[in-house]
Amino acid sequence: MHRALTSGLKTWLTKPRPIGWQPLEDLYPRLEAIEHFLGRLRAVSGVYVIWHLGVRPRWLRVAATADLETALAAAKADSVIAELVVHGGVFVSWFPCAPAEALSHQAYLVARLEPMFRHVTAGDLVAQGPIQPRPCPLPPDGPQPAIGGGR
Repeated sequence: MHRALTSGLKTWLTKPRPIGWQPLEDLYPRLEAIEHFLGRLRAVSGVYVIWHLGVRPRWLRVAATADLETALAAAKADSVIAELVVHGGVFVSWFPCAPAEALSHQAYLVARLEPMFRHVTAGDLVAQGPIQPRPCPLPPDGPQPAIGGGR
């Protein structure tokens, strides 16, 4: 009995926690109206995704960051992304996680979603060597790898 309890506790402590794409309490925000969330994201590491839902929905960016506030403010100020607002709106979602996990999740999501932009912006983490992709749930809305969706 003791061995089973110890094994079960070890499994519970080490199993990955489910990822909750944020914001949980609301619709995914338009990137151009992200100010409401920025203060809560100061110095919070994690992964973020940006997409548009026009006639041909596209994933625009997937990135890992040590500071979601800085990264999302930089994305909002990015003139190339801003030009895509006319294509059904530009939306954003994120999930907090440790920087090392963020890089692994980013590697997985970039391979799976094939975002249009892959350049590094302010606040983005950059891997210092090979990263093992770590699977995570796709954001439930936004363009799916083959077809678009909506929340």
